[in-house]
Amino acid sequence: MASLGYAINLGIEIAFRNKPIRLIDFTWTSQADDPLVKQEVNGFSYQAFIGDVNIGKNIINARGDNNVISRKGLAVEVADFLKYTWGSYSGGPYSRRNTNGFGIRTKAIFGLLQKKYERNFLSFIYERVDLAYNTSTYYSNNESDCRFMADNITCKLFRLGKQQYRRVKRDLFQHQ
Repeated sequence: MASLGYAINLGIEIAFRNKPIRLIDFTWTSQADDPLVKQEVNGFSYQAFIGDVNIGKNIINARGDNNVISRKGLAVEVADFLKYTWGSYSGGPYSRRNTNGFGIRTKAIFGLLQKKYERNFLSFIYERVDLAYNTSTYYSNNESDCRFMADNITCKLFRLGKQQYRRVKRDLFQHQ
């Protein structure tokens, strides 16, 4: 599979009590995928490098065609608290499909409390706990809507130093 794309991330960050806070964050992505395999009458043929990906059409303009699936998306996040996402893809066997979503997180609330009151337990929670709710809707012109929802709880109970990280990595990925 050939996958080519780009991402642009812009944001505004301020310092509050000498710690950075992201006020707003914009992320735009575009990606084109070509499976590099063509089915023919007598079997399959294989393409090299980027296959049928046209950088102007499939990546910059994010338009898919019969051979290439193009995806594009925008995410806007405000203060590590609210997030809105929008995207679409087309090409290959797909007609144009669209998605959008919304999410909220507690990271910013814990961060503001920690910065305002400067308590050790709030620092502990801010650095290790993040609660989030996300919802996303997938839809097309030909089909009914499909909604995905997720509740996320992230807990970081400890931090790994370099030696511990190497040991965990070795143990997880060691070939049997």
